[in-house]
Amino acid sequence: MTVSVVSTPLAALLNNANWLFARLLILFVGFLAHKPGAAINVADLRALASPTPSLIIAPLPDSACLLVRTSDQAWLFNTGRESPTPSATWRLLQFYGINRLDGLVLAQMSGPDNSGAAMIVRDFHPRRLVVPFLRTRSPVEKALPDLVALAGRASEAWQRGQSVQIGSGLSVDVLHPAADSAESRADDRGLVLLFHAGNQTLLWAGRIGAPTRQDLLAAYPGLRADVLVMGTEPPPDEAWLRSLRVRDWLQIPSRDRLLNSTDSATVPDFCQVWHLNETGAVDIHFQPEQGNRPSEILLRPWLALPARPY
Repeated sequence: MTVSVVSTPLAALLNNANWLFARLLILFVGFLAHKPGAAINVADLRALASPTPSLIIAPLPDSACLLVRTSDQAWLFNTGRESPTPSATWRLLQFYGINRLDGLVLAQMSGPDNSGAAMIVRDFHPRRLVVPFLRTRSPVEKALPDLVALAGRASEAWQRGQSVQIGSGLSVDVLHPAADSAESRADDRGLVLLFHAGNQTLLWAGRIGAPTRQDLLAAYPGLRADVLVMGTEPPPDEAWLRSLRVRDWLQIPSRDRLLNSTDSATVPDFCQVWHLNETGAVDIHFQPEQGNRPSEILLRPWLALPARPY
């Protein structure tokens, strides 16, 4: 500005030199940002209020994901849709300070559930990549070889009968699909998972239909789920919810905006319904029995619970 009083061309030269050095600085920072370890996610201070182990069910557009955090591991179940910018799932992992996943499980091979898996694999380098045993005709299925190449490791196919320890005090049983399952619906060919924390359970059921629900009861007569994560397409009947003795049902957001919730008349009076599109993410903690205090399950929504009768 001072030189411009004397010489405009000289002032322009100085200004362009400023542009050049700023441009070089931006290029240098961009180069470093693509190097491993150049950026490290640090947990938000609010995440300190969620001690491990915890299971966070987060709503996504037309889907939901599950983040399992223990003292020594972090697993993600479903990634949501593909996004040109960091997705809601990506930001959820960043919020909890996660830099690498111990496991990424693609529970349903569909676009709404897992078309964004490539971004998560690229940035969070999962040590294990898990897919359902049964195949589908989904575009996500066709992109699996590219995803495996990006992950740098072979994928695993989970099926009925497997049990996996996913952290201290937390395990998951694979209830479905079986090798001889004959389901034709893509949603019925996904994983149904039963998480155990002591004697407390959470059932991830996705969007399975009535035949698959009955198949589960036939294969596991004593099946019980304190917490159920399941969509309403199609909705389960009251008898099925009663047979599982579901205390809390977290509803996966519907792909049809007109079918956002289920009729309260079909829900047992002892079952609390959580509409994830209204509560936001729900942080679940399984509290074991200690002394005279009985075991309990604590569910904390990120937003207020919807005010409606059940």
